[in-house]
Amino acid sequence: MGEIFVSMAGTPQGEVLALFLALMSALAHAIFAAVNKGGVDPYLNRGVINVAYSTMAAPFALFVFPLPDEQLIPLLFFSFLLHIAYEWFQAAAFLRGSFTLVYPIARGIGPVVTALLALFVFGEMLVFSQWFGLLLLSGAILIEFH
Repeated sequence: MGEIFVSMAGTPQGEVLALFLALMSALAHAIFAAVNKGGVDPYLNRGVINVAYSTMAAPFALFVFPLPDEQLIPLLFFSFLLHIAYEWFQAAAFLRGSFTLVYPIARGIGPVVTALLALFVFGEMLVFSQWFGLLLLSGAILIEFH
């Protein structure tokens, strides 16, 4: 299936697919925000969201994509633990602060933190235009609150 997506790169069909995936991502984030903002318990909200996402992803993970190599299992498990910790801290932040403040801050600094970790952990280098775009995106999200 991955070959299909790669073959669509730079084509009109690829542009339509990219737009569709971006809109689906926006819809998923809007639903996520509505559930978290309207829910009573952020920990329960995250759990329900994770179960729903896992249920939707399971058929693809099990039947479309190949299983990972054995040597990747510890790394995937570690990644899973990091993600659970991130979600726990995010839910704790939702308990302490307004959702409309916490969520954009988490979303605004997330890309910059990811880029910095990629730089220091993997030596991934971004060019000036990439840093500019990243800071513009994160800055726009954060400025929205002030």
